[in-house]
Amino acid sequence: MLAADARGQAGASLLLKPWSADQTVEDDTAGYLLSGGHTEDTRDRFHLSLLESAGRVRLFPGQEASPRFGYDLTLLNSHTSQPGFPSQLLDISVAGGTFLSSNNGWVTGLTLGVGYAGDVPFSDGRAWYGRADFVIAKKFSETDALGIGLDYDGHRTYGPDIPLPGFGYSHQFDPTFQMVIGLPVTSITWKPIDHLRIYADYELVTQINVDIGYEFVPHWIAFGAFESRQDAFYIEELRGHRRLLYSQRRLEAGVRYQPVDMVTIGLAAGFAFSTDFRSGWDFRSSARYLYASNEPYVRAEVQLKF
Repeated sequence: MLAADARGQAGASLLLKPWSADQTVEDDTAGYLLSGGHTEDTRDRFHLSLLESAGRVRLFPGQEASPRFGYDLTLLNSHTSQPGFPSQLLDISVAGGTFLSSNNGWVTGLTLGVGYAGDVPFSDGRAWYGRADFVIAKKFSETDALGIGLDYDGHRTYGPDIPLPGFGYSHQFDPTFQMVIGLPVTSITWKPIDHLRIYADYELVTQINVDIGYEFVPHWIAFGAFESRQDAFYIEELRGHRRLLYSQRRLEAGVRYQPVDMVTIGLAAGFAFSTDFRSGWDFRSSARYLYASNEPYVRAEVQLKF
């Protein structure tokens, strides 16, 4: 069964997240349509829809040191009667990564990326940002590897101007249990019994994913999931640092249809809560701009892995 989430592919996970054997491409695209709601403070009408997409590709499948490329996309469309709130918010980034050298089993790797996050696509120079990761890693066995490095993300919702040290320890206990434990990326995939898969993914502060799926008949998977998202967008009209900080949490259940191992199509119903927009440089120091009501939603997704 396909891992539930492929997001965070233009950052540190481009080097640290493991690949399945001979896998070349991974892509996950989902659209969300929330029920019409309102702002909690002013009771203005507020209706939100979202598109989230991410993917990665490596040039030489089966080779851990293969160059790879990834992208992340978040698009928010809003309809509200509250004056001044942007009707569209876009965050898109792309990155490339590769391992550069090897010495006594230790390899060095580098990712470089660029992104844009704002309310007017690609028209404001201050909405562009850079991303970079430097990693030193060693594979100790077929099941164990360690990576340490330095992560810079000019768009991070906490300390975007601060390069952060990180590490990742990867271990495959057996074919049913694989994990990467570390910062900024942690992920676990576990199949405790046939047809049941538990997946968890964490990327420093910005996102959390937990997905539990059970294949109740061949090719059909019932699942439940929890997601937590954060993002930021440059808005010229905002005072101070001109960043609009966004956060939301979601709880959902649905079904996925997997006609072949490479393709999964899903449909879910869920509940979005803690939808918060704040103004400020990052979440360490920010002021509330808009807080939306909790609302149900429907989601459609397409996942590719081959």
